[in-house]
Amino acid sequence: MLRPAALRDVLRAAPAHWLVTYDGDLYRSLRERDIGNATFSNPGIDHRFNRGTTRARSFSALYASSDRTTPLFEARRRMQTATEIIDVPGPVTRLAVLSAVVSTLLDLRKDEVCYKLKTSHQELTGNWWDYIDSRDGAPTHWLGHALHLIGNSSGIIYRSKYGTGDNIFVMHDRIGPGHVRLDHVELIN
Repeated sequence: MLRPAALRDVLRAAPAHWLVTYDGDLYRSLRERDIGNATFSNPGIDHRFNRGTTRARSFSALYASSDRTTPLFEARRRMQTATEIIDVPGPVTRLAVLSAVVSTLLDLRKDEVCYKLKTSHQELTGNWWDYIDSRDGAPTHWLGHALHLIGNSSGIIYRSKYGTGDNIFVMHDRIGPGHVRLDHVELIN
């Protein structure tokens, strides 16, 4: 990934064809503490982007997937072995099903965009937990902060590490009310 200053320069000059609209269902696993907050007008699965660091302001964001498989992998309820995908017993898990119409998503599924940003699918979907509290932070956080600062995009869309869908990261202050709404919550166990 480009360093933050260069990243902001490239994003400021982003051509219109780098931005797309997503119109469809999104899925997100819910932790027990999130369930009471979930309503049809506010999915309640708000996430403070960059809440663990003090170097940059955090902001409210939603992370979800266009397929049901990705949230189950990320909630550690599904695993892949060398020969099969298996369900893993565990605490009760719920899957939030959201309806979304989100425009101006930076399309990181396009090779041209990744090339210009000097990033890759591996970097975008990598495990960055060890870097979140580091001095420089994770490259994916550089991207999120650059997009938030510049303001010409509502978020990003990129291929999921799991399943066949896409992951979507949406900044709440860049979309209007009703653009993402909770349809229902499904029990997974």
